[in-house]
Amino acid sequence: MGSTGAYDLNWSPDGNEILFSKREISSEPNNIFVLKTDGSDIRKITNNISNMNYKFPHFSPDGERIIFLANTLDNTQKWYLYMINEDGSNLHKVIDDDSVTSCDWSK
Repeated sequence: MGSTGAYDLNWSPDGNEILFSKREISSEPNNIFVLKTDGSDIRKITNNISNMNYKFPHFSPDGERIIFLANTLDNTQKWYLYMINEDGSNLHKVIDDDSVTSCDWSK
């Protein structure tokens, strides 16, 4: 099975990077990636080993953190809010219930 396209694209606050969600193999869950706007320096931010799809990533206003939503691979409508540092460290669930329907940072 091959890789799939990028989804949920979001610009960094400085406009130099693009954040997105992607499955590397169609049977695996989505991970969060970032790349330079010229297409170089693609980096995998999450190393998703769970049964969750990571989607809808957004940079914090300072560009240091990323929030995103996750749901199970069966695509139930139960979403959870996660946060991770831009370098891929400190992944943690922010809201531990399934009441989340969207995410973004306040400006």
